[in-house]
Amino acid sequence: MISPNGTFIRSTVTALVVSSLVAFGTAASPLFWHVSTQDDFLKGDVENLSIDANGTLLLGPLNEVVYEATTPFLWSVSEVNDVFWLGSGNDGKVFRVEDDHSADMIFDSRQLNVHAVTALDANSAFVGTSPEGSVFRVSTDEEATLVFDPEEE
Repeated sequence: MISPNGTFIRSTVTALVVSSLVAFGTAASPLFWHVSTQDDFLKGDVENLSIDANGTLLLGPLNEVVYEATTPFLWSVSEVNDVFWLGSGNDGKVFRVEDDHSADMIFDSRQLNVHAVTALDANSAFVGTSPEGSVFRVSTDEEATLVFDPEEE
């Protein structure tokens, strides 16, 4: 409803002008900064980059979650043909993780840790355990074979 003296029109126009000024006042503006030392680089967050001792930027490794393990520690990993072999600590197990992130426990060493895993192919690997220092050959289609049993731990 318009009043005879135009109060409604003036208040509407005033509200539009004020809201436009607020919108323009809060708009984003570019931000520039100068980085000149290695310390300046190290203050920032680095993703998929590496900075060497000379300050040279290099492409870094891509970080990707392969498997959400329930075991407390994973001591070793080996990959071949998009299949990951993981050796765990505190329970001495070996997991095989496929590229769809599904995992199977392939081997339970009954020792404390699996400190070394070397994938031979997508279906077999060598596994080094601790504290006994035994080495096993494990695979998906047969039982683990002891290939080295040291005299001392």
